[in-house]
Amino acid sequence: MRPLILSVVVFYLEVTVCESSNCGRYGMEPIPEISNGICFGLIPPWMGKMTYYTASQKCIKFFGRDAKVTTPYSRSELKVILHWALKKGLPTDSMAGFWTNYMRDVKAPLNEEFELETRHALIRRNRLLFHIANQSFTMPEELWRDETQPGNTDDERDEWCTAQKKPGEPAKFLGLDDFECDGIQRHYAVCDWFFACPSNERND
Repeated sequence: MRPLILSVVVFYLEVTVCESSNCGRYGMEPIPEISNGICFGLIPPWMGKMTYYTASQKCIKFFGRDAKVTTPYSRSELKVILHWALKKGLPTDSMAGFWTNYMRDVKAPLNEEFELETRHALIRRNRLLFHIANQSFTMPEELWRDETQPGNTDDERDEWCTAQKKPGEPAKFLGLDDFECDGIQRHYAVCDWFFACPSNERND
């Protein structure tokens, strides 16, 4: 059994060193509860709240071309990222939380009479239309905050981006809401970056 135990220890150390060296190189860090091969970074909150598109640009500017707005894969993972961001200084004094990288593929604006047609209302409420940006992976339903999400607006706000809001009240508001990508309500940016380690599977 000793060779097996030794192999496990060596493997663990390889993963740990891999994460620390790669993440640190880009000013990011791993979150132990989540994964092998994922680095995280918070855009300094003093830079202010921003649109989803600005958040995406800031991730690249601060952490490199492969960094993206964070993409949690489960509700438990979202909770861990939220708690990590709070420890890093994510403000808790407003609605603003942080963007995630899930987007609705199809737009659903008002018509020329400024009315929301039935087909567009259905699009706004269709969870299956939300995917990781520019990918085919569908957002897991468990990530939605509650049954009101998405598509609880029938006005000009076509909310096809997603964010974790009200970080100061995680017990009540854990889960994603849909928001306009470039609307009035803006959020902060948590970024992540994936790289190859001895094991590159996310922990559930």
